[in-house]
Amino acid sequence: MIGGTLLTGGVGYVLGSVVGTLVLAALWMIITKDGSIKPEYLTIITGGILLAFVLLQRVLTKRRSE
Repeated sequence: MIGGTLLTGGVGYVLGSVVGTLVLAALWMIITKDGSIKPEYLTIITGGILLAFVLLQRVLTKRRSE
């Protein structure tokens, strides 16, 4: 889920997706601001952040269904 839109399909909001994308871009800019992190590590960090949010989405969706 990025900003409220499920990646597997379903109901979501365009505004939530836009906000989620802006947050991800802001994190990327904050991480790269000083220039000391190599682009390869930036990709790994971004992937880790996305993985954490996907896992969080799974946990929250499972709790709601119970």
